[in-house]
Amino acid sequence: MLANNGLDAVTAYLRDNGMQRPLLVADPNTWAVLGQQLHAVLDEHNIVHETFVYDNAEPAADEEHLGQLAQACLHRPDCVISVASGTITDLTRYTAYLMDIAHIAVCTAPSMDGYASSVAPLINKGHKITFLAKAPELIVALPAVLAAAPRKMIAAGFGDLMGKITAKADWLLSHHLHGEAYCQATQELVDTAVQRSASLLDETHGDGTGADEESFVCEIMEGLIHSGAAITLMGFSRPASGAEHHLSHYWEMEALKAGHTPELHGLKVGYGTWIILQVYEWVRQRREQGELSIAEADAFDKATSFLPSAAEYALLAQKAHVSLNPEALKLSEGQVRQAVKEALYVRERYTILRLAEAHGWLDSLADMVQVRWNE
Repeated sequence: MLANNGLDAVTAYLRDNGMQRPLLVADPNTWAVLGQQLHAVLDEHNIVHETFVYDNAEPAADEEHLGQLAQACLHRPDCVISVASGTITDLTRYTAYLMDIAHIAVCTAPSMDGYASSVAPLINKGHKITFLAKAPELIVALPAVLAAAPRKMIAAGFGDLMGKITAKADWLLSHHLHGEAYCQATQELVDTAVQRSASLLDETHGDGTGADEESFVCEIMEGLIHSGAAITLMGFSRPASGAEHHLSHYWEMEALKAGHTPELHGLKVGYGTWIILQVYEWVRQRREQGELSIAEADAFDKATSFLPSAAEYALLAQKAHVSLNPEALKLSEGQVRQAVKEALYVRERYTILRLAEAHGWLDSLADMVQVRWNE
């Protein structure tokens, strides 16, 4: 629910469902933003609970932090409540799945689409792997808190949402070329979320002041929740994740290998979407020159009729403060080009990069892509 009195819904849900041992999970930042407030509300309602606050303000979704949360669950909670945005929500939903207990998501920023998801992307031995997880039984977001989130986190949410544009093209490409199952109703749920957020951005942010109005931030949040719900409906992330996400996961794994903290996932997805739109444009040129098979050309045409140009997308991204500059994402030009050649191996999933690989085009694509938007 999106309401400024939403914390009361948490207490009501716990009581109505007989949950008597909830565990609040946060990091130092989200504890200060909302966790401490929820802690006080639970105390006011005489709900006995435990709290676990990570020492690290930027915990990673990896084995170490999963183990810390497991230790915090030794008292066997009957519900885990994530007070957070992306990483902690993923750690908490996976823990809830392993323990087969309820999960409640209290959102602190509209920064990613995993709130309603039934999967969790986690780092396992240096690799980003998507695991089954527990979708939340209740999602609570306070509009005032969302609107007060750092602008970078709001931009990350918009970037993650816009990544559904190329994810849809990849899904359709696989469907028409290889017969992968495709659900139009689920896709329409995602399409509506993308279109509404993009339209509201055009209406209220044409002056380029950025995503700071409460109505726009709430629209992003609802879109992200709907996107996550689409993942839950399908049971896997295909409706929300394609080659643009593979780029983001690749960059994140490379950063972790080097001992660096990756930039926000949604910012990398927003940037990766621009890169993949360029890839689609380059492959379209090959299609027009007759370099695709008849089946490939037919599938490509059916999968791409709705795609914006890379330039059109870049203008939209600028309005939402999604950077199309690799340095702003802690990336070098070489890392961007290398990801174009190697990110397809992050997942066993057919995307436009797989089509390019089959034709031996990845090296050419890596050399071709424009890595910075000329502002």
